[in-house]
Amino acid sequence: MLFSSEFNRIFGRVWSNFNSPVLDQRPSNYFKTEKGYVVVVKTLGISKEDIHVAVEKRKGSPFKVLKIEGKTSIEKLGIENSVSMGLNLCFSEEIEKLTFSCRDGLTLVTIETKEEKKSKLTAEYNEDAAFDI
Repeated sequence: MLFSSEFNRIFGRVWSNFNSPVLDQRPSNYFKTEKGYVVVVKTLGISKEDIHVAVEKRKGSPFKVLKIEGKTSIEKLGIENSVSMGLNLCFSEEIEKLTFSCRDGLTLVTIETKEEKKSKLTAEYNEDAAFDI
């Protein structure tokens, strides 16, 4: 007998419905805010004291990497639950402040950025420009 059949026999019919801002196959999502970005990461079962968040420069890449790591274990059952994720930060703004908070199995990383000075460059018409390139 298959395990799932035995499980269903013991515990009855299995039914589930989940609605989450992050999926198991892609356990992170990000949102643009007025002050920067918020990254949501699924860290179910890991306490806030065991979660570490940092931004690092990646060798050979123009992007910074947001690293989220943490783990917990239940020694009596031999279970370890961990997350180790690196996300490319594909924006050019400078990071001013990095904070995180945890609630109900989700870690929210707030990245406040400095506002980019927008410079406008207008081209001037050059009558004498040559087309013989």
